[in-house]
Amino acid sequence: MRAVAILCARNEEIRIGNALSDLIGEGLEVVLIDHDSTDRTVAIARRHLGRGLLGIERLPWTGRFSLDEQLEAKWRVIDQLDHDWVVHVDADEWLSAPGEGQTLLDGLTAVDAAGYNCVNFSEFVFIPGPGEDASRGDYRRSLTRYYFYQPESPFLLRAWKNRAGLENRRHAGHLLSGPARPFPQDFPMRHYICLSQKHAEEKYLKRMFDPAEVNRGWHRDRLLATKESLRFPGDDVRLRTLPHWSSKLFDRSYPVKAHFWEWRSPSVPDGVNFAKTTATIHDAADLFSPNGDRQRRAASPSELAEEPVHPVFDRASATALRALRAEMYRFIAKLEQWELRLAADGEPPVPEGGSEDAAQPARDPRAEYAREESLARLRILCAGAGYRIGDARKALVAASRASGNGSKKTTSSP
Repeated sequence: MRAVAILCARNEEIRIGNALSDLIGEGLEVVLIDHDSTDRTVAIARRHLGRGLLGIERLPWTGRFSLDEQLEAKWRVIDQLDHDWVVHVDADEWLSAPGEGQTLLDGLTAVDAAGYNCVNFSEFVFIPGPGEDASRGDYRRSLTRYYFYQPESPFLLRAWKNRAGLENRRHAGHLLSGPARPFPQDFPMRHYICLSQKHAEEKYLKRMFDPAEVNRGWHRDRLLATKESLRFPGDDVRLRTLPHWSSKLFDRSYPVKAHFWEWRSPSVPDGVNFAKTTATIHDAADLFSPNGDRQRRAASPSELAEEPVHPVFDRASATALRALRAEMYRFIAKLEQWELRLAADGEPPVPEGGSEDAAQPARDPRAEYAREESLARLRILCAGAGYRIGDARKALVAASRASGNGSKKTTSSP
């Protein structure tokens, strides 16, 4: 069986050599689409021609990052190939099979023999520590800290059987349209998303995205990144460490739904996730149940195209969204204080010979009203900021308790 990886890259001189070596070492042939690189990407890639690299195509650079352009270019290549399986990959990724000593081609061959036509990949995002620069050596060996990124499942159907009626252009290269039959076991994907602080800032603060794609809901997590939020975290319960850089013993016990620059606190206990949605403020009444714990399915790209959350979502919109999220957290804090005050009122014991009804204390109507007003406002803010109210409140309580501020009840007015 033959499998081919289609890789599109721009200015990836640091990672292109490893990317090609890894894919070829996994038993795949490769076609590189160079996106008008201005560094040594093509010169380094040429060393692999005739050694697994089938060819180097060119995609003109239009001044902005466009997944549509890249995916269309990849499909022009795919349509000319007769390989049994196709793999969609980026230069900062390393895709492999789950078994030790098993190549990706071995794994795909087994999947094909079992009657399945595509494979989902679990994304393990590797990041440096604070102040660490992994760009000066073999980043695969030096980076062993990672987090398991899984906003939904399946999330990355990156390998599929050729000529099986499957294609990924409608789904930003993540999912497949057509009669997909995913293999029940996910394969691992290492994602070396940033190699240093400087690299992170250049990658996410200077990149321009195709406005049409942004209005579909693509790239928005990237637009929310700031210089401050891109600082790599130190010790954090969401981070795991491989026993060896080449090991496949990944820990899937704690998937996170957001990348590190969107994490809200230094540490969040197991079971607390920030669940991103595509809600608008006008959806607030339908999004949340009275207790605030109703979940919402993420909208599909087609739904976003029909009714975008924002007519234009650029860095100014991202700044406004960050301000909205900050206001949401202020209301969470206010709500917690009101609830602590109400809980502190308690209920006096039933007097001897009296009835329970007679013993009910008079509740503070101002506290009750303020709590309901804060809760109603919070529902709207959560909808606009893109979080479930239940998860947002849990995270705030967890962070407060971790810092020693959340375990004491108070009767002070908010």
